Amino acid sequence: MFAEDDNGSLAPGTRDMAASMDARRRDRAQLVEILRLRGRSLPPSDRTLMEAVYTRGERVSGLARLMGCNARTLRVRVRRVSRRLLSAPFVFVARRSESWAPMRRAVARACFVEGRSLREAANQLGLTQAAVRRHRDAVLAMLESEARK
Repeated sequence: MFAEDDNGSLAPGTRDMAASMDARRRDRAQLVEILRLRGRSLPPSDRTLMEAVYTRGERVSGLARLMGCNARTLRVRVRRVSRRLLSAPFVFVARRSESWAPMRRAVARACFVEGRSLREAANQLGLTQAAVRRHRDAVLAMLESEARK
């Protein structure tokens, strides 16, 4: 697989490349583990999708065929959910929301865990968009305050 010289040793520079590839594999394995663990907090539809892709190793194209949707659309959804799982607000809400008022917790969960828009969260929770925005902004302010410490 790697270029070898006459003595059977790796050619100059390939050892660095091999180490780099190992680091990428290790980093990817750590990333997959983080996504898998954090995915437990997701709504069932997103959790099932992420488990299929990252735990069972199913291909997005095969899942798209089974679900009857476009593979590109499903790839975008997997990327968005992955980004959400890795975001600071998601982690903050997952760790801190138990001590918050029930409505703030519900808004934070809808916006940062479930990935709903302000309008969707407002409709789901029976609030105005302005109320949802206030709660969301308060959560972001708490996150920023904690990050400064």
